[in-house]
Amino acid sequence: METTRTAITPVKQALVEIAGHAVLAFLLPDGRIAAAFRMICNILGVNHRGQIRSVQADSTISDLLLLVKIDIMGTPQEMNVIIAEAIPMWLANIHESKVAPEARETLMEFQRVAVDALRAFFFPETKAQHSAPPKEEPKHSAPPKQEPAAPPPLEEDEMAYMDNLAAGHIGQELHLRALVAFQKRTEAQMIRVQQYFEEDAAGLNRHEERLNALAAQVKQQGEQMSTLSALVNRLMASDLLTADHQGEMRARIQAVAHQAGQSASAIEHELAAAFGVETIGQLPEARWGEIAAWFHQRLGW
Repeated sequence: METTRTAITPVKQALVEIAGHAVLAFLLPDGRIAAAFRMICNILGVNHRGQIRSVQADSTISDLLLLVKIDIMGTPQEMNVIIAEAIPMWLANIHESKVAPEARETLMEFQRVAVDALRAFFFPETKAQHSAPPKEEPKHSAPPKQEPAAPPPLEEDEMAYMDNLAAGHIGQELHLRALVAFQKRTEAQMIRVQQYFEEDAAGLNRHEERLNALAAQVKQQGEQMSTLSALVNRLMASDLLTADHQGEMRARIQAVAHQAGQSASAIEHELAAAFGVETIGQLPEARWGEIAAWFHQRLGW
């Protein structure tokens, strides 16, 4: 049975690269470092709710699964995080058979380097205390070439992430980096697939069905990358409202809603329509003077 946990407000948060993946990490007030639990679960393809139960059932690390409170567009939200030193112990309990074949190497890499990567980012002046042992050079001939893993399609969570980002519901500066990291990962996968085609031309007949499936998935990834690139370019080209003006805008929305006896959502739609955008998250900073004048007229200030 889960016990009540008090959310902690971190002193710093950042996207940290671990084994080639961007993970949201936090520096807590007591000096400990934690990483977003669900993001690691998504990277490994395991059910995060099941993993929460598994960690809570392990008395050695159950008290190292915490809640942090973060602010997204003026809305406080809570997120499960796991203390860095508990990550190897947690992942050691996930058997390789529970993750997809293409994620097994990632599972082992996270066990080896997660702690060092997180500590090196937040405390670069300290020496790594858990460095991985050097890999031994193969003593025998190279094993047969393995087929590359199929490029994974966008997860449902990632599609929702893109929709929220486009609507301005997630902080732009922090999560543009996550989009770029996804784009780089997809490009690397496409390069590996292309190398497979070039190096194994003699086996095309034997693998025709497999190669056709890979080609279709590469095409899908290319379309997804185009969508991501267009989204990133649009966000970077647009000068959205600053955090201060976003907070002031929301406060005025509440004031108008109270004065008019309407819901805040209705006022948001009215404001967006007045400036020709779909959501208030798309309002540009350049029009802040007009936005302030709109509130002035509505409130009679």
